[in-house]
Amino acid sequence: MPPLEKKKNLWLDFIFKGHMPEDSGRFLRVCSKHFTTDMFMNFTQVKEGYASKLRLKPGSIPTIRDQVSDATSNFEAASTSHTTSRLKMKDCEKLRKWMKSIRNHIYWTAATSTTGPERVAKWTSILNHVQDVHSHDDPLFPKCLHPLRTTTDKRKWMATGTPAFCKLEKILSNKRILKAVAKLSPHHQTPSLEAFHGVILRFAPKNIVFPFLGMLCRLYLAALHYNENADRAQTTTSTGNPLYKLQFPKARKGECRAKPIKTEPTFRYFANLMDLIFDQVFVDPAPFIQELFKIPIPEDLCSQYERPDREEVIAGYASWFNLTAV
Repeated sequence: MPPLEKKKNLWLDFIFKGHMPEDSGRFLRVCSKHFTTDMFMNFTQVKEGYASKLRLKPGSIPTIRDQVSDATSNFEAASTSHTTSRLKMKDCEKLRKWMKSIRNHIYWTAATSTTGPERVAKWTSILNHVQDVHSHDDPLFPKCLHPLRTTTDKRKWMATGTPAFCKLEKILSNKRILKAVAKLSPHHQTPSLEAFHGVILRFAPKNIVFPFLGMLCRLYLAALHYNENADRAQTTTSTGNPLYKLQFPKARKGECRAKPIKTEPTFRYFANLMDLIFDQVFVDPAPFIQELFKIPIPEDLCSQYERPDREEVIAGYASWFNLTAV
């Protein structure tokens, strides 16, 4: 609340509707919905996702009343609001622990389904799974495929009617979400494409400018290397156990993840290229040169614009910094 007594009294009068108790405590919570949007310094940033917490402007006073019962605005409700918020935080913390499994469930749904209705049935089955219910009403997916286990810790399961489960059910059962799930593709996924882009950066770094033919050759080399090593097997120990390494991704904020250790990459394509060069290109380079000249080389991007006079450009140069002596 504001430190000034006048402003503080206006806040208390709004919270308790003119019936202020003798002792209101040091801390009181007021929902942001009781303030107009122009009372916040960063309302637009929070709305666009660039900030997480709203900040009130100095001197702001709550003016918007919610259509709620009197029981939610008396002193008892105000003094117990902290406990209620803590309970909600704990419930949402349980939901947060399920997020990784839900993300994995998306990929599993896409990879193991053949029709749109089957994808929707598998997708919505997660709502039963998080409640420790593994049989479903949809005949397209009547039960979970994993083996049933007896759970010793009942606290990890969610319960129907809790705020966290209601929020999860509302999101996963949204019509737009279900429509998108029905169109999930098991074939056209982006991780392999992103991995190929990473290989391209090894052969053609962005901080170096290559001519068109040089860039084309490097793309061919990247494609050869990727095609040969994309499906490498996982390394195993002498006893046949798969090897993993532990990672702490920055984006996961300290969450530890296991990553399979793949076998070393191979370079058989390099030996094949060297055989081609020494056995055929050096012997008779003429047909290869002819094929090279057939490749259409596009013009530079700067050639599309008129080149201005050099002296005029230099005369119009202006710096943001004052380089004169101080």
